[in-house]
Amino acid sequence: MIGCVPPGKRDPKRVMTKKEKSEMLNENGGKCEGCEKDITIDEAKGHHIKRHADGGPTTKENTAILCDGCHKEIHSKKKS
Repeated sequence: MIGCVPPGKRDPKRVMTKKEKSEMLNENGGKCEGCEKDITIDEAKGHHIKRHADGGPTTKENTAILCDGCHKEIHSKKKS
């Protein structure tokens, strides 16, 4: 299947830690990188810019901090 990482090869660090998300959110002034709405750490979603399934690492450089609405919108556009 295209874009699917086999279970034995999954990155154990695919998801950012709360500390990493918090640092990135603070660097962005507490705002969603998509709509610039103020968000809390609990509302923040880490989004891989280059898909993780396509080899995109879980790093600050490859992650956008988004609100739930922007994160869902990006993923719904990819399915279209």
